[in-house]
Amino acid sequence: MRKDKIVKAMMSAMVMVSMTAVSSQAESYGAGEAGRTETKGETLETGSEEQEQCSSGSVPEESPSHEAEYEPHRVFNEGPGVVEWKTEETEETAEYGPHVLQEQETETEMETEQAVQSYTDEELYILAHAICGEGQCCPDEEQLYIGSVILNRKNHGAYPDTIEGVVFQKGQYACTWDGNYYREPTEANWRNARWLLENGSILPGNVVYQAGFRQGSGLYLQTRYHKYCYR
Repeated sequence: MRKDKIVKAMMSAMVMVSMTAVSSQAESYGAGEAGRTETKGETLETGSEEQEQCSSGSVPEESPSHEAEYEPHRVFNEGPGVVEWKTEETEETAEYGPHVLQEQETETEMETEQAVQSYTDEELYILAHAICGEGQCCPDEEQLYIGSVILNRKNHGAYPDTIEGVVFQKGQYACTWDGNYYREPTEANWRNARWLLENGSILPGNVVYQAGFRQGSGLYLQTRYHKYCYR
């Protein structure tokens, strides 16, 4: 009987020891979970701050602020497809685009206009009236021949060096004394005179005679209206 009591007392003691150990283990586990939970909360909070910074476009202080920006563009004199690293200090000096093309076209038109307007209004007036007086109703080609003789004479050393001087040289152009010079030129007369002033004579430079008969050193061209001869 006494032996049974001793056994029961030992068993009770063992149970109490086991319960104490389990309780201590449970407390340790709970403390660990709490620590992990707290750490996880801090991590989530830190991640939220970083995400907020990224979404707002702010850059952390430790991030480099002068990184090179990669931007492909053509490099002059090095062929197509060449790529450069472009930093904030790099400046694009080449201009392009529709506005530049328009400026270039305007400059070209101005240069062309200046080149074309190498004659005066008076020269145009006299040449158009001379063509009118000598062949007002002739075909365009004949009118160009008449005007070419006048330009050839202006450039020849044996005649005056101005269109006015050539046309009004004494005894040369009958239209200046028979009144035909003073008729109103037709549109074709003006057009052909302007073309000759802009483009020059269509006859050889030494063809300086235009009349109804042959003269000078030889005949260059004969039409139904005139003979054009060399000096």
